[in-house]
Amino acid sequence: MRKAGFRDGDPQEDAFLTLKQGESYSVQKDYLEKPYDRMKATDGLRPGNYFLELRVNPWYYDADPRIYSEKWRNKGQLQFQNMTSQPMPFTIEEQ
Repeated sequence: MRKAGFRDGDPQEDAFLTLKQGESYSVQKDYLEKPYDRMKATDGLRPGNYFLELRVNPWYYDADPRIYSEKWRNKGQLQFQNMTSQPMPFTIEEQ
């Protein structure tokens, strides 16, 4: 769990980003994951059309997030449940 970024101890308020209604936040991070098609017994994806769906866990603490959601309520809504993107189409071409 630690390798995935999970942290022990109590979360500190300054470790979080507060967004006002209508604001957005963008982060760019390189991430390498070799795609696998469980329907085919091959290594990787073959050329073709696919969809990518990402799931993000915004809470990386052992502590119960509901406690902090209540504690920080005056700052806004604490997002601690997993978020899943809309499926995004992509194509792998020959070569």
